[in-house]
Amino acid sequence: GMGLSSCVYFVCLLAGTTTWVPLIDCVLCLVLGAAWFFRSRNVQFFPLPSDEITEKNRRTTMSTANAPKTGKTSLEKLLLSVFALEIALFCGAFLFAFLKEPHGRWDAWLIWNMHARFLARAGEMWQTVFLLPMDWSHWDYPLLLPLAVVRGWKYTGGESIYVPAAFAFLFAMLTAGLLLFAVARLKNLAGGLAAAMLLIATPFFILMGISQFADVPFSFFVLATAVALFLSCTDAKRRPAPLIVAGISAGFAAWTKNEGILFFAVAGSVLFFSTALRQNWREAATRSGWFLAGALPALLCVITFKLQLAPPNDLTTGFAAGETALSKLTDPGRYAIIIKDFFITAFNFAKGPVDLRAGGGLHPGWVNILLPVA
Repeated sequence: GMGLSSCVYFVCLLAGTTTWVPLIDCVLCLVLGAAWFFRSRNVQFFPLPSDEITEKNRRTTMSTANAPKTGKTSLEKLLLSVFALEIALFCGAFLFAFLKEPHGRWDAWLIWNMHARFLARAGEMWQTVFLLPMDWSHWDYPLLLPLAVVRGWKYTGGESIYVPAAFAFLFAMLTAGLLLFAVARLKNLAGGLAAAMLLIATPFFILMGISQFADVPFSFFVLATAVALFLSCTDAKRRPAPLIVAGISAGFAAWTKNEGILFFAVAGSVLFFSTALRQNWREAATRSGWFLAGALPALLCVITFKLQLAPPNDLTTGFAAGETALSKLTDPGRYAIIIKDFFITAFNFAKGPVDLRAGGGLHPGWVNILLPVA
């Protein structure tokens, strides 16, 4: 919803119709709500004969009566209790962090929230903000999060500090919730709770969430893409819906951060070539087409933004497509540095027992991770 609203607001900015945004939102919600209602309720536009209705009701009653009654195990109840405690502690940590730094940390007020303030205040001159000589603010970054914040400000009637904080909190909860329900569906409730507990108990994840950075929204869309692709692979009927959802989330990942553009390319390539190897090229093209269809709205926003508005990226300026790029891509030393850092980060991301960055000393908070792992 936030990704779609961001795309709609971007289109309204380009068309100069931001004053009509509430009406456009209303129409869009009515259309999507009606589609969902008729789809979920399986509305019969042509009534069934009375004997068919009676038989259908009888079958429904029998299937409900014969359904096995399932309850939560003692382990699941214990994990639910501990997870509820973790959620409460996370909410407390988020509240204290917000009271201490209501505008978030460095990247929040220097990039994401500041971009939102410029776009909210510039009015009809909003395109000029991308001409400002402020390379350190990364005006080439995609606009999903800033425009979502601007949208919230439009509805609250001012630049409330609660709007970006609420988005940060919501995306953190969404990521943990998606992980819980995805693993619970693929394995069981205990496994889903353990996965979500492990994530919530990760100090770095909490820090990113309360800092109001775009990394947690980006991670949510990456996770949603992975879950949807896996559900697509396990769907015996080969329905297009999971692929469309995967494309939507991958497209929003590209609309959230620059690295999301690379992620979209990787996810799409993996889908195409894995399907071609397991089945055939025609099926790969079909499934990739559904994936691309889902991503198309966000991709059009990304392409338009990058070609018409975004300044050159300061990290890639001077990075020529010729000899310089090739020399970097073929340098084994660079890959050795990357592999080493991945190895070290794997042991330090969750504040494990050993701090490899500090010479192998013990982390003071390493016990935080023991219970979820157990």
